[in-house]
Amino acid sequence: MTRGHHVTYATTEVNAPRVAETGAEIVPWTYAWDSLSLDDVPQMHGKELIRAMGLLLDETRPWPHCPSQLDHGRRPDLVVHDGPLCWWGRMLAARWRVPSIETWPNLVSNEHRSMNREYTTFNPVSFRFLRVVLRLNRLLRAEGLGDLQAFMRGDRAAIRLVMLPRAFQYAGQTFGDGFAFVGPGLTGRAYQGEWEPPGDGLPMVAVPQMAEQRANADRIAGHSRVIP
Repeated sequence: MTRGHHVTYATTEVNAPRVAETGAEIVPWTYAWDSLSLDDVPQMHGKELIRAMGLLLDETRPWPHCPSQLDHGRRPDLVVHDGPLCWWGRMLAARWRVPSIETWPNLVSNEHRSMNREYTTFNPVSFRFLRVVLRLNRLLRAEGLGDLQAFMRGDRAAIRLVMLPRAFQYAGQTFGDGFAFVGPGLTGRAYQGEWEPPGDGLPMVAVPQMAEQRANADRIAGHSRVIP
């Protein structure tokens, strides 16, 4: 925007004030998981992954029918969207026939290292999974996107911006030009207030909010204070 670009940003009511400070035009968006308690947010593995896919599909279905909320009758030059959770971003980029850039706040996958193979394991012939796949495939075909696997991989993305340093990525050296490891995209965080160590003498371990790292938190608890 500092270069004169007009940016339309779909976000929730909670995040809207911080996004508006950048000068972006806000489009109200209801996030499927906002109504869930922390205990009810699905994890990205097993049966929970299938439930998460169902929530994402429910969130995605309305967006292809309301692009005018985002483009005001003018086709955008580019769509930037979250890679793991914003399926509708892929659909809109395809509908507008414009490039898309995916942002990935977590570990990414390729033929050498795959979260699908090593973490997000589930039963591929379960009724719940096949039902979600059938519903998603029907929606994609209505949008003229017939290749379900290509859609799920995000093959149309011009590039993926990974919010981690390459050194943090498993098999990072195997990821080519389609991935840009840009590191954390942080802004000022004064709104979060200040924090000080509790002063109880225990050593502290900072654990990123990623599934693989969080899975090890219980091993640390009791010997140190875990800060998520």
